[in-house]
Amino acid sequence: MSFQFNRRLLALALAVPSLGSANSDNNEQAASGQPIEQLVVTAGRFEQQVSEVLAPLSVISRAEIERWQITEMGELLQRVPGLQVNQSGGLGGTTTLSIRGSETDHALILVDGVRINSATTGLTVLEYLDPGQIERIEIVRGPRSAQYGADAMGGVVNIITRRSGGGVQYRVGSHGEQVSAAQVSTSGALGDFYAAARHQTTDGIDHLLDDNAGNADDDAYRNSTLQLGYRKALTDGWQLGLQAQQNRGSAEYDSAWGGQPFSVFEITKANLDLSGDISETWLTQLQLAYSEDDSTYDDDTFSWPFNLVTERDSASWQNRIAAGELGTVVAGVDYYRDQVSSNPATGYDEDTVRNLGVFAQQQWQSGTHSVQWGLRSDDHSGYGQHTTGNIAYGYAFSDALELIASAGTGFKAPTFNDLYYPASPWYQGNPDLKPEESENIELSLRGQAGELGWRASLFNADYDNLIVDAYTADFVTTRANVASASVRGLELEAQGELAGLRWDANYTYLDAEDGTTGDDLLERSRHNATLDIERLLAGVNFGVLLKARSERVSDPFQRVTLPGVATMDLRASYALREDVTLSAKLRNALDNNYQSQAGYHADSRNWQLGVSWKL
Repeated sequence: MSFQFNRRLLALALAVPSLGSANSDNNEQAASGQPIEQLVVTAGRFEQQVSEVLAPLSVISRAEIERWQITEMGELLQRVPGLQVNQSGGLGGTTTLSIRGSETDHALILVDGVRINSATTGLTVLEYLDPGQIERIEIVRGPRSAQYGADAMGGVVNIITRRSGGGVQYRVGSHGEQVSAAQVSTSGALGDFYAAARHQTTDGIDHLLDDNAGNADDDAYRNSTLQLGYRKALTDGWQLGLQAQQNRGSAEYDSAWGGQPFSVFEITKANLDLSGDISETWLTQLQLAYSEDDSTYDDDTFSWPFNLVTERDSASWQNRIAAGELGTVVAGVDYYRDQVSSNPATGYDEDTVRNLGVFAQQQWQSGTHSVQWGLRSDDHSGYGQHTTGNIAYGYAFSDALELIASAGTGFKAPTFNDLYYPASPWYQGNPDLKPEESENIELSLRGQAGELGWRASLFNADYDNLIVDAYTADFVTTRANVASASVRGLELEAQGELAGLRWDANYTYLDAEDGTTGDDLLERSRHNATLDIERLLAGVNFGVLLKARSERVSDPFQRVTLPGVATMDLRASYALREDVTLSAKLRNALDNNYQSQAGYHADSRNWQLGVSWKL
């Protein structure tokens, strides 16, 4: 995971300003023999070098995903400072993400710049995403509402998918897991084409601790993915891109009410991008996107199928202008429409929402001073108009040491389910909910000393009307506003190489409490740390990952305290030849018994063996 810092300002190539395009510029730099500094796109919605980004940013590359033998999104994201991941059981179990103590629906998840958060829950099905199709992930911690709108109160995770390369992979593992995947790409006068397919199947583990009412069985999981991509360089610096992806599968799960429940899902996403130069200083991009989540929930025992379909149409027009002494200016318009339907009909009071956002931001640098600011206005059909903003200032003491101060506001509207979910014996919406708001400040110091890169950040977020799980007098789950909540924290991160060892370490301290009662907010550990060490010996790349988190409060009704846990994962890989690699991984090597979430098993010691052939 990289967070390089160097004040050298390499000339930015005026290429596609897409939220998923920086790879081409990095490749061009390498081909030209220029010193390479990675370009990123998420923090400011335009291409900039890592050293120019003032916001806390982590970048995970394709090479790291392969070296770490990442097979699930949860295990990838839990390596990032400030992020806490919880999972309801094994593969296919609901995976949730909290950034710096924010709620799980405060993290905006993008795939190639397209938001994929659910319209009904605000969450993202991270458990269904395939790390094998990821070229790079950029994670920005802290509010980005001024850039992206309401969903980005806690931060942004931008998943940039692969657009080139070919190969075949096969993996087997514990619990009958089998994974087969293949990719192919070609380039020519007609453009660049990319296609990938993957199929994963596992018998799974028993998710729920409570084995009553038929819950003692293992919960199987199936997932098939197809991805297609096309990109064509047009005349006069213009580019056309088209990408489509579909996930289809099924996931069994346990229920406190018994039976043999399972879900069948089909998730589709497609986006069209057109970008190019209006002039030497003005770049523009238009993106059109469509996504659909078609899920059916059923039970082998009771047979009560319920189908829920959520659709999103979105459009974005973005412009980047090189304004000379005024720096870089970015401005644009975002629009999306969400629609929900179900069979049998659930009786949502509203089934369609629309949002129009207008944003502008500026990045300016002169000598040792850097300033970035952003402003955004959103007009939502459900809650009306709201304005958010942020500002950051950086002062460079030297080429390798910089102090950064920032402040920002955030905003999150209640989701369909928060407000309008019809009353049932298990759950009901709360139409009296108020929108959430936040105010955030941060102070960071970052530096580079040879191979050692590091950053230390102090942050504080104050929330009003934070929406959390609660119970009615009849023990029915619902949602409620907390009058106020505060989150204070410290992040320490560093990476480097020493005596042949490549290492990456981070630690996060988090104090997240209900401002009214003083109680800890749910599912937030005060202490969270990871350490990854790699070494190449006799042609074998060995690695160990140590993870630790302190106790945390879970379950909003009983407020169960889950004990802290430390785990160790081991891995090794060996290149039989330049294009063929064997890999082995042992997760939870110490076989610790713990709950990944209150009432749910975490997997015991488990293994994976794989082979990959690059074409």
